[in-house]
Amino acid sequence: MIRLALFLFILLPLCTLAQVRDGDVELAEDKVGTFKTGVIFGTNGSKIDGDGFGPNFKGFNKLGLNAGLRTWIVVHKNWQPGIELIFTQKGSFRRANEFGYGGFKYVTDYVQVPVLVSYLIESRVQAYTGLAYSRLVRSKAFIDGIEEDEIARYFKNSDYSFLIGGAVYLDNKKHWVADLRYEISLLDMYDGGLPYNGEVLLQQRSKSIAVRVLYMF
Repeated sequence: MIRLALFLFILLPLCTLAQVRDGDVELAEDKVGTFKTGVIFGTNGSKIDGDGFGPNFKGFNKLGLNAGLRTWIVVHKNWQPGIELIFTQKGSFRRANEFGYGGFKYVTDYVQVPVLVSYLIESRVQAYTGLAYSRLVRSKAFIDGIEEDEIARYFKNSDYSFLIGGAVYLDNKKHWVADLRYEISLLDMYDGGLPYNGEVLLQQRSKSIAVRVLYMF
């Protein structure tokens, strides 16, 4: 998932820049005091630390939707605080072994409100960071293909996370944007510890990498 995200994030801007550099349209400038609103569509690759699959950057195998709305406020030619309203599907996934055991799938769908601050590094390149509050709207758990309601019911209703990301404007009018984001929960998102091979593992924190495309009006 990480390799795919990096490949798409590099490929999309290169393909588009090759088209727009020969165009007649000058690069748009953001006017201080204005609002910029757009729609978001993309995908998450997510995991849960403490699910038994492995720490750090291993196992971002649970794919899901990441879509919603974004609004920036141009307070300076470089600085733009903003807010998003996102529907995001996260969780964790591991395939069963050759004998049909050891597999699991945790589904956690949220409505999320990230509050962000961005900095325009270069005329087309933007970096941002922020915090997000997420409200759980659906949770499911499957162990070796069998749904386990008793496990799913202990996912916490609220999650707080830290975000960091970057974006590249793909056209001179700054309508199309390629966006890459990393997110990690600040607190445990499961109450009591997820079971794995008969053990209870502690400190379940959601991590995700999102690859998204935005259209800014």
